Amino acid sequence: MKKFKNPFSFIISLILISSLLLSCQKENKDELDTSENEVSFSISIPNLKSSSLKSAYLNNADKVIITIQNLDGSNTNYTSSEINIYQMSDNYFIQKILLKTGSYKLTEFTLIDSSGNSIFAAPLLGSKAAQNVTNPLPIEFDVSKNITQTINVEVLSTEEYLPEDFGFTSFKIIEIKTFNFMIGVTDKTSNDLLSAKLTVSNDSYTYIQNIDSIANNVIIVKDSLSEYTLTIEKSGYKTFVHSYSIDSLKLFSVGNFPLIIEIEKEEIYSDIVVDNDGNEYKTVKIGNQVWMAENLRTTTYNDGEAIQNITNSSWGIVLTGAYCWYNNDSTNANYSGALYNWYVANSNKICPIGWHVPTSEDMKELSDYLILNGFGYEGTGNEIAKSLAFDSGWYDSYISGTVGNDQVSNNSSGFSAHNAGYRHPDGSFRYLISDAYWWTSTEYSSTNAIYRAISYNRSDFVNANQSKNCGFSIRCIKD
Repeated sequence: MKKFKNPFSFIISLILISSLLLSCQKENKDELDTSENEVSFSISIPNLKSSSLKSAYLNNADKVIITIQNLDGSNTNYTSSEINIYQMSDNYFIQKILLKTGSYKLTEFTLIDSSGNSIFAAPLLGSKAAQNVTNPLPIEFDVSKNITQTINVEVLSTEEYLPEDFGFTSFKIIEIKTFNFMIGVTDKTSNDLLSAKLTVSNDSYTYIQNIDSIANNVIIVKDSLSEYTLTIEKSGYKTFVHSYSIDSLKLFSVGNFPLIIEIEKEEIYSDIVVDNDGNEYKTVKIGNQVWMAENLRTTTYNDGEAIQNITNSSWGIVLTGAYCWYNNDSTNANYSGALYNWYVANSNKICPIGWHVPTSEDMKELSDYLILNGFGYEGTGNEIAKSLAFDSGWYDSYISGTVGNDQVSNNSSGFSAHNAGYRHPDGSFRYLISDAYWWTSTEYSSTNAIYRAISYNRSDFVNANQSKNCGFSIRCIKD
């Protein structure tokens, strides 16, 4: 008789929780309740204090085989059924099942590994192993409306036992046939290979794998299904969904040419917003925020009041709103937008109605979203600034967010930052081809306010403060 591959013999307590899926109550309370109820299992090992040991013991468990019968012995939908096991940190969960309100008995409960070998099992009443548990199979339980009931199932490692010790003639060894195919994902426009998330599924089966930016990712899936739906997901791209027959997928097995899937970029820009001068701006949704995808270039407030245009040295001494064009040249307007002092940013009427100058917290939310969603980590080679920058016009053809001689920018966030430079309080203009600066509405002191910036030779999204008489760009954010 075959022995099994777990060197420990111990008890695992499994909790079966039955909770009713909410449904409309019927007026006739005597009518038979045929609603289905959600049943879930939570695995714990009460005699092990270390969660790491628990993880080590259970990491080979792939599925549980269960049989649930009605009390009269008739079969339910769960007869030697395979139920998936999932791990989250050091906790293990079994896929939820559905049972109608009624009385049942659990007559089989066996954990198997990925090869189909039994590694833990619940013993039957009267068997040799049953004396090591307090509640052997069969275990009777009720699934009741609006009542959550807990049922403990104890299982033992099969390593030190023969099948007859559990009351079985044999342990289950189930061979799962598989096949492989190779796949790569490319950008439809550039043909560049991409990393992405692949889901292979049909009505009764789901397999998920993250694939690398190579052409020959090997995917191993369950055989014998007639059709498989491939879903490919990547941030910034349209989701690809297509069904393939099993025979067509096997054409791309190892040794043959891989299946290459082309995916298209999403249109990242959404509605157009118009300022008081009639200028139109693209907008982009980034996380939960909607931003203008261009620098503001209006010369009037949203109430129609003109903003003072200062071209001389008095720029640095005014305490009211003022704007200018870089080098006082209006041909820079469409590309770079206008430069405003902070008194404009703090006016509460520079942006179109329904929009506002971002606060320091708004800018932090943008930065945090980009970092958390893989657009870049500040201070590393995967630069956050690169995800913000539009790929033209920067210093010596270098792109914002680059380090050293890296000249690649993807504008992956859609923020489309243009180099616009700034105006110093002394009236001079600086860094047109290398830097971009944006005001926030947040005051730092009586003389300074907070701004954000990116530069051609920095990897981060600068967060600092400067004189309110500096001339910086403004990006509006939707209320």
